[in-house]
Amino acid sequence: MVSEMQVTAIARRSGDWWAVEVPEVDGAFTQAKRLEQIPAMVADAISLLEDIPAEQVEVTVVPDIGDPELLESAERARAQVAAAQAVQAAAASASRAVVEQLRDKGLPVRDVAVILKMSAQRVSQLDGGSATRSGNAESTTRDAKTGRVVAKSGAAKAARSTKTGRTVKSA
Repeated sequence: MVSEMQVTAIARRSGDWWAVEVPEVDGAFTQAKRLEQIPAMVADAISLLEDIPAEQVEVTVVPDIGDPELLESAERARAQVAAAQAVQAAAASASRAVVEQLRDKGLPVRDVAVILKMSAQRVSQLDGGSATRSGNAESTTRDAKTGRVVAKSGAAKAARSTKTGRTVKSA
């Protein structure tokens, strides 16, 4: 959206409603039940008053709850949550990479789980799709008992023997 006009909507609680004023535009007042409704309502009001399409009005909502310290605490909490999510995403990425490397070394899921101090189910989730992650057409097959990679070639195929349960390669 290319905004033609940027405005600030100052919202103050009045009973069960938010009373909203827009200092940039004379006579721009509205009300809303919930904060999430304010941008659309302000854009509509500005559209009528200034004769511009509502889609071209960018609204920044500033709730005034009469306690600036509480709003600052809310902002700090939001920043901490965002930082925690970034750290969690980085940890998951690092875990996926280590799981892939350990599995490529032939370690079974349960051993990888012990090394990483996580459940075997979580290792399986992190390992999901590692055979095709490289983006090429190679197929990777692991021995059911040892977890070792037994075939890693587009030309080679692996099949499990119905008698022994072991994986055998064939070209």
